Amino acid sequence: VKIRSHILQRCSKEMIQSSLGTSAAGVWEGKAEDEDRHAQEQARSFMHHFRDPNSRLNVALEMFGLCVLGYDLTIVPWALAWEADLEGALKALSFISLTFWTVDICMSFLRG
Repeated sequence: VKIRSHILQRCSKEMIQSSLGTSAAGVWEGKAEDEDRHAQEQARSFMHHFRDPNSRLNVALEMFGLCVLGYDLTIVPWALAWEADLEGALKALSFISLTFWTVDICMSFLRG
């Protein structure tokens, strides 16, 4: 759609130049530049919502995710095999694991 609108703008600009001269084309070009500038400003204002995949925070969260995954891979089979009750620290760690994975799914939509 963006390419199509760009082609239409270019064709319209050429038609204006040929029929009205260069003064009208300058007005058309200024309007296109204003639209481009506005689109760039909108993109920049929206980009602060995304996280850089190579940032230290993201790397730390991924390392924490590996620890949570290790916990899940060891405790869940053990608890299911021996029908162990999750009490105390295991219950707290299981709640942390559940919360982490829920938040991680939501945050994955904001990872750039």
